[in-house]
Amino acid sequence: MMDKKIKLFIGAYINQTNAQNLNARLLASHLDSSKIEVVALSLYSGNLSIPKNIKTIKCFWPHVLSKYAAYLFGIIKCDVAYLPKGECSSWLIFLIKILNKKTFTTIEGIYDKKNLEKAISFFGSKNSLLKWHSAQDENYSITAFLAKFNEKKIGLKSESKPLYLGVDGDLFEFSLKTKLSDVIMIGYNLKNKGIEDYLALADSFKDLNFHVVGDIDDYDLSKQIRVSKVKNVVLHGRLDHEALNQLLKKIDLHIFPSRSEGFPKVILETASSGVPSLIYADYGASEWMKTNYDGIIVENIDEMKLAIKNLISSKELISSLSKNSRKLALDFDWKIRIKDWESVILTLAKS
Repeated sequence: MMDKKIKLFIGAYINQTNAQNLNARLLASHLDSSKIEVVALSLYSGNLSIPKNIKTIKCFWPHVLSKYAAYLFGIIKCDVAYLPKGECSSWLIFLIKILNKKTFTTIEGIYDKKNLEKAISFFGSKNSLLKWHSAQDENYSITAFLAKFNEKKIGLKSESKPLYLGVDGDLFEFSLKTKLSDVIMIGYNLKNKGIEDYLALADSFKDLNFHVVGDIDDYDLSKQIRVSKVKNVVLHGRLDHEALNQLLKKIDLHIFPSRSEGFPKVILETASSGVPSLIYADYGASEWMKTNYDGIIVENIDEMKLAIKNLISSKELISSLSKNSRKLALDFDWKIRIKDWESVILTLAKS
């Protein structure tokens, strides 16, 4: 056992709604506080409360300037830094080299053409993206599929063992599903998450209720539904956790028609509630989900339609999927997955 706590700096805003920020928030909350002391970032415009057990360095307005000072303070004080966002990359590469700090990061998506273009606009160039990752002591993909895909596609190498993200299963209430009547899509970038396929499914299955949770105003989804004349779509907008938890009690199936992902957290969240997912195979879901056991993985929208027909006709199948999806969520509960993260942090600190 170490004589003192390891000081971990997390370069993410734990009071701001964003996939990476939310993952960092859960990570910070589950780390063993007797071994690891966590300091993270918080944003002046953050929309979430800061957990009482987590210290933060607050970024003030203007954020474009204060973030440099925040990262400087966090890097100086830490033993190990987890840097998932890649912002201030040139500044941070300079800092961690000068101060000789141990760092690691995660690779959370596939760098297909669309995502690579987005990353290049963020980092400035493909070489800058690769330089950022080469500056880290360790790079972890969040699935084995991502590791293989990104190394082949752009030469981005990561550790041989993936570092899986988790879910806080205690936040969701399980209920067994016994028939298919209500389905849901949850997303905060609906245009890029396959909303067109979802609306096409709604038009094909008019006896089912299709719910949408997410940024419906940004996408002007109400207008699109009026134009398409689809009548069985219910728009909920953004929901807080309690409201989503209540809604999931009446939902029987989660449909996530995105084709460009890493390991969507929402699949584990709905699974915690006993809601299985119907998803596309493009990002390697067969690594962690088994079709017709704890979810359904398909290649195209025609196979999605066939899967829905099978679920409508078989109450036994929807019940079995519901029960086993809960097992999937429990396997990825942060209480289990946090041990791998703690091992990475403590090993880096010792080195």
